[in-house]
Amino acid sequence: MATVIISGLLFATFITLLLIPAVYRLFSVSSLRFGWLKKKQKKVKVIPETIN
Repeated sequence: MATVIISGLLFATFITLLLIPAVYRLFSVSSLRFGWLKKKQKKVKVIPETIN
């Protein structure tokens, strides 16, 4: 019983700390590479206010 609990905890730790961040990074890098997350931003000119 203890072996099953320990191996389950190790498996959950592996998934949480290693697998999920690696998959997240893989998808975020590939989405930036293909331009899925890039949005065109409108350039807005800011006119500074003059104090009289």
